[in-house]
Amino acid sequence: KLEILPEDAPKGAGDLAKRLDLPVQTHLNENPDEVREVRHRFHRPYVDVYEAAGLIRPMSLFAHCVHMSPRDWKKIRRVSHCPASNLFLKSGVMDWAAAKRAGVRLSLGSDVGAGPDLSMYRVMRSGWQAHALRKGKGPGPEDLLRMATLGGAEALGFDDIGSLEPGKSADFQVVDWNEIVPAGAPSAESAHDLVSRLVHRGGRSSIRRVYIAGREKYHRV
Repeated sequence: KLEILPEDAPKGAGDLAKRLDLPVQTHLNENPDEVREVRHRFHRPYVDVYEAAGLIRPMSLFAHCVHMSPRDWKKIRRVSHCPASNLFLKSGVMDWAAAKRAGVRLSLGSDVGAGPDLSMYRVMRSGWQAHALRKGKGPGPEDLLRMATLGGAEALGFDDIGSLEPGKSADFQVVDWNEIVPAGAPSAESAHDLVSRLVHRGGRSSIRRVYIAGREKYHRV
């Protein structure tokens, strides 16, 4: 039975988001079976179902976006890339280069409901590993760190967090240099090298202090 969404159908979630000017967050084109089922039920592409329901808005954030057409990329503006979850569920790998060409704002997500853990350090490493196996250009260490920090703030519409700049909330971690560049390892000779070490070696054991709004909330001796 096809569940074709008529043009005049009630669009509760979309109407509510419009009336109260709310952000929207949902999943899109995560795995092939899901994409086929949506097409079968609604007789239209996945992204068109959201569009018909009024859920493609300036502040709509779509997770995954693994199986996208060029047409799909043109219709959305914000994506939360969840490489660890996508690998865990064998969903595939998002086309990072296509997303960049489309001018999509990219962030990183853990999708803890289906992903292995909440650590953004491990999500960054999963992103590196996933795209290393995919043909074409993938994100570098700077891209991954940006998506995990400023990219997340931008995706959610926050302009006062995500980076160390005057006027922004001082939310940051202090990490142990000796954990990032351990004794005996080659020194970090450039900013690129240091960011790469942070992405690939950072984690709970390297965090010494955490500050939120300028106040120390965690101090590991």
